[in-house]
Amino acid sequence: MADYDVFVIGTGSAGSAAASVCSASGLKTAIADRRPFGGECAQRGCNPKKLLTGVAEIVDKSIKMKGKGISRPAEINWQEMIDYKNSLIEDIPQSSKKSFEKAGIDTFLGICSFAGENTINIDGSKKVTADKIVIAAGAEPVDLNIEGKEHLTKSEEFLEIKELPEKILFVGGGYISFEFAHVAKRAGSEAVILNDTERPLENFEEFVVDKMLYATRDDGIDVKLKSPVVGIEKVNGSYKVKTEKGKEYEADLVVHGAGRVPALDRLNLDKGNIKRDKKGVVIEENLQSVSNPDVYVAGDANGRGIPLTPVASMEGYVAGHNISSDHDTKPDYRVVPRVAFTLPPIASVGLNEKEAKKAGKEFHVSSDAPENWFYTKLHGYRNLGYKILIEKKSGEILGAHILGYNSDEIINIFSIAMSVKMPVNVLLSSTYAFPTFGYDIGYMF
Repeated sequence: MADYDVFVIGTGSAGSAAASVCSASGLKTAIADRRPFGGECAQRGCNPKKLLTGVAEIVDKSIKMKGKGISRPAEINWQEMIDYKNSLIEDIPQSSKKSFEKAGIDTFLGICSFAGENTINIDGSKKVTADKIVIAAGAEPVDLNIEGKEHLTKSEEFLEIKELPEKILFVGGGYISFEFAHVAKRAGSEAVILNDTERPLENFEEFVVDKMLYATRDDGIDVKLKSPVVGIEKVNGSYKVKTEKGKEYEADLVVHGAGRVPALDRLNLDKGNIKRDKKGVVIEENLQSVSNPDVYVAGDANGRGIPLTPVASMEGYVAGHNISSDHDTKPDYRVVPRVAFTLPPIASVGLNEKEAKKAGKEFHVSSDAPENWFYTKLHGYRNLGYKILIEKKSGEILGAHILGYNSDEIINIFSIAMSVKMPVNVLLSSTYAFPTFGYDIGYMF
């Protein structure tokens, strides 16, 4: 007889959801993590990052409104901000542990690895067996094949810096680089982003990314495209970063912002008869391993999913219900909004234009980059852009892509409309509060 009905690896959004469903269903459940309980997003990712970008937004607005009622722009006190961030997350490990225990879930702290198809080795000293196992081990920075990679500062280390240096260089053009670069610039540092390809933030619609690039450069952040980094050298306390084209940049800090991959290498998947490829564990549509049917995968560890916290929670619940009720439910990825918290933020949901064409959709596009909307002027922003894709036959929204103040909230309206297949004329006929950015939805069609 196994020690547990279900053993979950990872205590973030995906693992917590899976464990809670299984335990509530009466299954004897355990959960483990190699790091303090609570997961990446709550402690070392989304939440603390959002605090930093929120503070930077206040400073940014005060800068843009200088001479329009603000005489002296706000400034970031970096140490105070980091201390406040720490105060918000310091109780998460203990509160998470108590929450698991209250739900009847046993907890283990240590590095997990497979010692058999249904056996987990914890820290190499304790073996636990389970009828079902959920891999929700999160993600970690991709290992960059460049000389001097040991000099890179990871995103979680950036969130712990006590004093921000004068010159910061970000390797890669993803969420982490752009969001942190915008924060660093508002904190008074010089920021440079080196992206290896011509397109940064590849998961966003090209039209609004171009507008965001213009806004980013307009605010003094130097973005270099088609500039793959090939080497980092430490010289007299600072760093020289060399690109493939032979161009060199000097920086006091070099930050890894080139993407993350499922954290699977420590799990010894071969011992668990778990097939994997470059993307991650090879799974069925119901999140079940193709080679070991007793194993399920959820969250960032699922390389075929979408690496976002709400998706991780959804996958965790799906995995939990499939295990506890013998269901064959599949995650629904059709309407998943995403946001990069640049200043202003860029938000997206649904198909972009290339995807819609590839899918054979017949649609028309409404797009613009207006500078004269009142709500935009109200906050001093000069840069705005949107592209909305509307299916011709049904009038339903296929995709919405927005750059602008509060776009991170407005995208949720489009997400709801798409989820219930609301025709665009219904969205247009709705009454919105004024003056708000939501009111401007009526001008987007």
